Amino acid sequence: MDEPSVLVVGIGVSKRGDSSAGKWIIKRLMGKTAPGVHLMEQVSDGEFLLESWRGYHTVILAGAIAGGAKPGTLFRLEAHAKPLPAVFFSRKSPATGVFQAVETAREEGLLPPRLLVYGIEGRRFKEGDKMGDVVKAATLKVAERILLDLRNLLIPAAR
Repeated sequence: MDEPSVLVVGIGVSKRGDSSAGKWIIKRLMGKTAPGVHLMEQVSDGEFLLESWRGYHTVILAGAIAGGAKPGTLFRLEAHAKPLPAVFFSRKSPATGVFQAVETAREEGLLPPRLLVYGIEGRRFKEGDKMGDVVKAATLKVAERILLDLRNLLIPAAR
């Protein structure tokens, strides 16, 4: 059986406070993933993302959102199973374009077979803002959860 190919994408913009959460997650994952797992940083270009995930069995997206919850709140969604909630489409979040691309891909039948989305509630998104401590701490939690997802995907459970 072929090993599943996995793409993990950290979404965000450096030097824009909480928006850089996705990039921090990718940094935390470097050197800790198995062969067949590809890591990528992405700003908010949804079209580029759709091209990038072509051929992957599983795609994991991670970044900051601005939906009004308490900063540092974590969301994990199985986007292959159902649409992303409206909270992911706030104009404040730089990841909005990516999440809109996910829903466009759904409408066009272009989603990967498995698509997981991690969102970290942020509050600071302006140029020059510093990432909040709770958001920075949440990037570690998301990286740990992604590693757990990867172990579950790549190492079948003993029966």
